[in-house]
Amino acid sequence: MKKRIASFMLSSFLLVLVLGVTAFADQLTMQEGANIDLSVTPGPNSTITISSIDTNTDEKVKVSNSDTADYLENQIVGGAGVTVNSDGNQITIAAPPVNVEDSADGVEVTFAGLGEYDPGTGFVPALDLNGTGLVVGGTNPDVTVGGITSTVLASTSSPQQVIVRVPQGLNAGSYKLKVKNANGFSEGLIPLQQTLFDGSTWTEATSAAAWSGRNSHTSLVYDNKMWILGGSDGVNNLNDVWYSTDGVTWAQATPNAPWTGRIKPTSLVYDNKMWILGGNDGVNVLNDVWSSTDGITWVQATASAAWPPRSAHTSLVYDNKMWVIGGIDSGPKNDVWYSTDGINWTVATTSTLWSSRFYHASIVFDNKMWVIGGNDNVDKNDVWSSTNGVTWTQATPSAAWSTRNGHISLAYNNKIWVIDGFSKNDIWSSNDGIAWNQVLSSTPWSPRNNTTGVVYDSKIWIMGGSSTPMKNDIWHTSN
Repeated sequence: MKKRIASFMLSSFLLVLVLGVTAFADQLTMQEGANIDLSVTPGPNSTITISSIDTNTDEKVKVSNSDTADYLENQIVGGAGVTVNSDGNQITIAAPPVNVEDSADGVEVTFAGLGEYDPGTGFVPALDLNGTGLVVGGTNPDVTVGGITSTVLASTSSPQQVIVRVPQGLNAGSYKLKVKNANGFSEGLIPLQQTLFDGSTWTEATSAAAWSGRNSHTSLVYDNKMWILGGSDGVNNLNDVWYSTDGVTWAQATPNAPWTGRIKPTSLVYDNKMWILGGNDGVNVLNDVWSSTDGITWVQATASAAWPPRSAHTSLVYDNKMWVIGGIDSGPKNDVWYSTDGINWTVATTSTLWSSRFYHASIVFDNKMWVIGGNDNVDKNDVWSSTNGVTWTQATPSAAWSTRNGHISLAYNNKIWVIDGFSKNDIWSSNDGIAWNQVLSSTPWSPRNNTTGVVYDSKIWIMGGSSTPMKNDIWHTSN
C-alpha cells in the first residue's frame, strides 16, 4: 500500500467561520470579532441576511430555506450548537471562540495532508490525519468531511495516524472535518483544492446539442475546439462535421464532407491536421484516409490504405506516427499498422498476443500504447500495453470492471479511465492498468454505447451515444 500526500498541510485550523447554503454558489465568510451587516440574494426567491455583533458566541442568521440548519450543522465547526426556532427560518449559531474545537479528552488533529493513497486497488483521493487520541484500543475513529462519512483506509496507533478517503462528489472548497471516537472529538475547517479530479461529479453542458442524436461517431480536440464527425442517427449514416468551444454552442463546419457518411470510423490529430480513418458506410467497409485543417475542406490521403478495410477499430498518435489497431471486417482483427503521412502504411504485426477484437479502446498513457477490453465474439476486460506495436504486455487478464465493448478510454489526471460500454454507465480509473478503482457505479446520464469522449479544458467530456432515443447530450466533469 502506498500514499502520495501533497505538500499542502494544515498544522492549525483557520480562525474563519464559513457559511454556505447547499443550493447556492455564494459563500459568506465572517471573521471572529468582526462587525458585519450583510445581505445577498444567492438565487431566485432566496434571501440570506446576516447580522453579526462583536462576540464569538451569538451569531444570528435568517435564511429562507428551512433545511439550511442541517447543512450548517454539518459544515460549521461547533455545529452542534446550531438551533432553529419554530418557524424554521431563524438560525442561531453558537460559534466557538476559534474554528477548532477539541473535546477535553485528548482527541486532537494536529496535521492534515491532502493527497492520494493506494489501499491495494488503485490510488484514491485521501486525507492523512495525524494527532493524539485518534485511534483508541485499536479502534478507528468515525471521520466525516462536510457531514459525509469518510472511509478509513489505514491507521496506526503509534504514531497516531489515520488515512481516510475523501468523499466522492465534493468540489473544491472548505469543509468541516470531524474526527470522533469513544473518548471525544476534534473538528475544524479543511480546504480541498483542485487535486480532487476524481471524475465523480459531472455537469450536463446541454441536453440537446445542435447536431442530431447519434452513435458510432468519432470525436477529437483540434484548434482549441471539440469536434464531432459522422456517425449514425439511427436512419442515415452521416458525414457532417461540427465543432464547439464550450460544449453548449455548436457550429456546423459542413453538412456533407467529401468522405461518405459512415459509422464506426476513427479520428485523430497529427501533423496539425484532423484525420478520419476507415469505418463502414452501409455498403462497404472502408480503408480510406482523409485529412483537414478546418473541417470544411478535406483531402484524401488514400482511397485504399495498405491495411485491410475495417470498422470499430482504434487509432492513436504515438512515437510521431499514426497507428491503426484491430477492428472488424468479415471477422475481428488483431493487426497493428503505422504511418507518418497517411499514405504509406507499415504493418507492425499481423497478429498480436491479444485476441482479434473490435469495439475495444486504445489510448497513449505512461509512454505506451494501450488496448483495453472490446469483443472477440465475447466481451473482454483484459488490458495490454506496448512501446513498439509489436511486443505487447498484458497488464491484467481480467480488470475489476466488467467485460464490455463500445466503451470509452481516456488518459486524464495521470490515470487511465474506462467509461460506459454497451448498456453500461459506470466509471473506473487506474494508475497502472492493473489495479482499478470504481469512481461511479452509475453516472447521471443513461446507459449507452458507441458514445465518444475527449479531454478538453482540463475536463473529461462525454458526447452522444446509442440509447433510446439516440442521444445528443453533452456531459463533462465538474471538479
